[in-house]
Amino acid sequence: MQSFLVQVARNDLYVLSLKYECFQMKPLFIIQIVCAMFVLTDSAAQNFPADINHIICYGQSLSLGSTDGIRINATGLGYPNTLMFNNGLRFRKGEDDNSMQRFVPLVEHEKEETPTSGMADMMMEQGFGKLNGITPSYVFRNPGWGGKSIRVLQKNQEEPAYYTSLLRGVRRGKVLSDSLGKSFNVPCFTWTQGEEDIFRMMDRKTYSLLLDSLYQQINTDVRQITGQHNDVACIMYQTASHNRYYLITKEEPKERNLQIAIAQYEKAIGNNKFYMATPMYPFEYNVDNVHLTAVYARLLGAYYGLAAKKVLIDKEDWKPLHAQKISYKGRKIILEMDVPVGPLVIDTNWVKAIDHYGFNIYRQQRTLGITRVNVNDNDQIIITCAEELQEGDRLTYAINGENTGRVIGSRGNIRDSQGDHITYTAGSTAFRLDNWLPIFEVFLPK
Repeated sequence: MQSFLVQVARNDLYVLSLKYECFQMKPLFIIQIVCAMFVLTDSAAQNFPADINHIICYGQSLSLGSTDGIRINATGLGYPNTLMFNNGLRFRKGEDDNSMQRFVPLVEHEKEETPTSGMADMMMEQGFGKLNGITPSYVFRNPGWGGKSIRVLQKNQEEPAYYTSLLRGVRRGKVLSDSLGKSFNVPCFTWTQGEEDIFRMMDRKTYSLLLDSLYQQINTDVRQITGQHNDVACIMYQTASHNRYYLITKEEPKERNLQIAIAQYEKAIGNNKFYMATPMYPFEYNVDNVHLTAVYARLLGAYYGLAAKKVLIDKEDWKPLHAQKISYKGRKIILEMDVPVGPLVIDTNWVKAIDHYGFNIYRQQRTLGITRVNVNDNDQIIITCAEELQEGDRLTYAINGENTGRVIGSRGNIRDSQGDHITYTAGSTAFRLDNWLPIFEVFLPK
């Protein structure tokens, strides 16, 4: 009988080792094996993980770094496979293809710590360093710009530079990978944007449609460049800055624009292309109450890296902590929660306690009283109100507060217990990576 071993190496080196025991293998059979090898290798090269994987970190200023003048990743993360282009992490005006000639170790730009380093670090902690028998590399890039609407960051004719830069990174990554004989893939992009459109009073439906459009543009254009089979996942945060932009706007009539946060929440629980890593209210902001400190930029990135693990490695249809069913009877509302890691917890230590732990109930413009909020072992939140409830009453969570952040911001006190098992150290602090209930608004059904 005959036996054979086919060994395939990822750097376009294919070795066919044949051992004969009884008779020589027919030439046609050898050709079939070799062809099968190329088919398998081509398929592997078109899916995640590839030899080189490009992570796009897109958005406005919170995607680009801290504002406290501290750089945590000044010399590298210590992993040989966390990379960037030689011209740095960020989009630079005047850049062209010649600006991006090679991959270099990932370090932060000047005095700004982006969430990117935290994401890369957490990805390595979560097992991205060795996948499917290979050691993939990850090339990160932040092609966004501060203070830009989603209208500007998508493909457009008025300010095309940012989206053009995004695709330049994909194209140059593919060219450089090809020159090295390596496969190339774009598994995901992060989306850290929304504050500008809060300020511009964009409505929920418009933002949702524009986010769909942006996703389709990126997914279509990236796959055309790379030839990959997998879609590009969108990993995002939930902005919590509506109070801050209400305070600084000079436009009248003034109102708090909750629409962007709610649109992001609805996208995350209703669409399998968008994955919410965390809401922003459990974070601390810099003194301007708009941007993050270096430590909290790293923490945001860690949440992104953990979500990437769940989506790309574990293949989860990841959803944040949320109410999968809401019912009411008499004076009680029952929220049946989808809890990623139980038990469900009311936490007033990390996020400063706020009335009713963040819940409010309204009938048109009138506030209904809440007498009690409690959780039980069945992953339920039970809200007891001061009067009988009816169809159309509006329940909100984390729509309150004075400014931003876990102490004075629009916030709530409901989380799961993921932090019992997963933490991340940024600066000198070990942070729990709990899943906090996102900001939401819902009308009671019939």
